[in-house]
Amino acid sequence: MAIRLKRVSKRFKDTIILKDQDLTIDKPGLYMIMGPSGIGKSTLLNMIAGFEKIDSGKIINDLSKTMIFQEYELIDELNVYDNIFLYRKRRKSDTVLVKKLGLADLMKHYPKELSGGQRQRVGIMRALSFSPDVILCDEPTEALDIRNKYIVMDCLKTYAEDHIVIMVTHDDDLAKRYADTIYLFKDHDLSIVKDNCKSRTRIRHDCHPLTKNALKKLLNKITLKRNI
Repeated sequence: MAIRLKRVSKRFKDTIILKDQDLTIDKPGLYMIMGPSGIGKSTLLNMIAGFEKIDSGKIINDLSKTMIFQEYELIDELNVYDNIFLYRKRRKSDTVLVKKLGLADLMKHYPKELSGGQRQRVGIMRALSFSPDVILCDEPTEALDIRNKYIVMDCLKTYAEDHIVIMVTHDDDLAKRYADTIYLFKDHDLSIVKDNCKSRTRIRHDCHPLTKNALKKLLNKITLKRNI
């Protein structure tokens, strides 16, 4: 089970993003993608997530995945608790992480009542609570102060011990401190500049999928709130 890109190409008009790119990620670890602004790092994450079409080649991804977005993507009609857990009840194991991310006193608040950093931490907690095989992170610490930045990175690093975390960042300090593998994205190509994941072999599968019934209840809750 893995994420595999086979000769993937992508361009926007006259701008080439990827050209015949191969990539395999099949071991747990924190994978960081670095490179100049505007080169296509976020586009690459969106292609892996399935949000962006590729022009040619093939992406094979048989792992459960979720994404932490730059713009948080919270649901305005739901409070923090419901934005995090959506359709399921909170487990005992969630409590420690909620406290660590500083969200314990914000469960009844709505996204519009939160700061940018608080909204980002809610999005991160939501991704972790689903326990997917893969978490894709588009600069998840950009809106955070120093203290919360390291709290979030500690959580992602722990999660990456038996899952895959792929993160786009411009932060050299975070990359040096936390990354197991670093990719440099340059000239339409990904090259490895650091790799400590070779000996890892296990990905823990404990994802909590969104069932049709749970989705129906969630949509009903959102619709009711909007109508009110």
